[in-house]
Amino acid sequence: MRAVAQAEERFAQTPQGLTPPENFLYRWFELLRCPQCCGHFVVAGHGEGRALRCVNCMTPFLTKHGIPQLLKPERAPSIREYCAKYDRLRLQEGWASTDPEFYLQLPFHDRTGRHVSQWQLRAQSFRQLQKWIEKTHGLQRLRILDAGAGSGWMSRLLAETHHVLATDVNGGAHGLNAHVQRRFLAVQAELDCLPLAANSFDLIIANASAHYANDVQQFFAEAARVLRPGGRLVVMDSPVYRDQAAVAAAHERTRDYYARNRVPELAQNYGGLARELFIKPSAFDFTCLRRDFDNFSPIKKWLREKLGKASAARFPIWIGARLPVPNEDWHFGRPRAGALLVRDNKLLTYFFNGNKQQYWRIPGGGIEEGESPEHAAVRELREELGLEITLRHRFGPYLFANKEHYYFLAETNSADLPQENASGFEESCTVNWLPLARLAEFELYSSALQWELVEYFQKNSRA
Repeated sequence: MRAVAQAEERFAQTPQGLTPPENFLYRWFELLRCPQCCGHFVVAGHGEGRALRCVNCMTPFLTKHGIPQLLKPERAPSIREYCAKYDRLRLQEGWASTDPEFYLQLPFHDRTGRHVSQWQLRAQSFRQLQKWIEKTHGLQRLRILDAGAGSGWMSRLLAETHHVLATDVNGGAHGLNAHVQRRFLAVQAELDCLPLAANSFDLIIANASAHYANDVQQFFAEAARVLRPGGRLVVMDSPVYRDQAAVAAAHERTRDYYARNRVPELAQNYGGLARELFIKPSAFDFTCLRRDFDNFSPIKKWLREKLGKASAARFPIWIGARLPVPNEDWHFGRPRAGALLVRDNKLLTYFFNGNKQQYWRIPGGGIEEGESPEHAAVRELREELGLEITLRHRFGPYLFANKEHYYFLAETNSADLPQENASGFEESCTVNWLPLARLAEFELYSSALQWELVEYFQKNSRA
């Protein structure tokens, strides 16, 4: 048990800012889906040449700077053009910057000095969100989707204590790649076409983004699909108007602003939200956590409207509880821990030869209640193979819709290791040593672990 305690201490002391972004691709790999057909992915290529290929429609999707570009192919050209124009305007306005420190200090400090009061309001909203999360979920580590994350400043802060995946249509230097070292996975995707598995998240946050959706109702439907039962959608810091007429008037003002800046086409991707959207029946039961930035704003805006001025937007925080789905059969699964043992450049696995499927699995098993993944890996190898192991390096956690997997590169006395074709712990499995150089050829469970091991052992063989 001393070896396990030492391993846990090493993992806890790992510098949080040094995890390369590509590691988070594999952490979330099992939950990524093709935006065309919702199929699973396999990995093709490595590093900046890596692509994710759908196993159903065979469409390849590139990754850039560790960011999977999961846009429908027919939408990608227009989105690239939109993002380029949007970035230029935001730089001109002072909402973006070529200074990398600008993004690292948001929302608490505006290094441009041009929108200090607005960023103070954003910081205020973030603190309110933090308090609500702590009050509602305590110390629980949540799976959070930051939908329409922009530069990812909120994802960066939330990832200090939660599993976070961020999506946005902008994958560039003023979008998701504003933070080169990320503790979250960034995915280029549209709000109303989330390339993610169903029932995978505890919380979705649309922070100053819901009004950019092509179809807000479709975004709500997508949010309900990827949330677990009991999950919640938070819509915050988007302009909300009293009715559709006020939304149309605000959109006309926005169109005029963009026209004056010679980018009128940007207006088609920006709109306001009508209050009725959160009141009429949908997949969520919404409650209003906050009416506006402060208690006086609604009164001041109401008085302005009474004096005949244009209807002003409110900036509430809406909390939407995902409503139950009839006949939905979902439950938490048991998390798993396993150990990776290597001898003579081969990996120890169990080979399962079923009637319909053949696959290979890493020795290990379910984590018991109150047990750490480290303890579970040590216990399982002792029970299954009679081995005493020392843990050296952790892979994962790999996130599935209802559970998590952890794996550990480990060492043991080589004389105690089982031989090829020895009986496994179950009748249907035998020991099989897989060549490290050929791991991509086998159906190794899980896929996320398989592809990370392929890259890990390739890098180490070149070192």
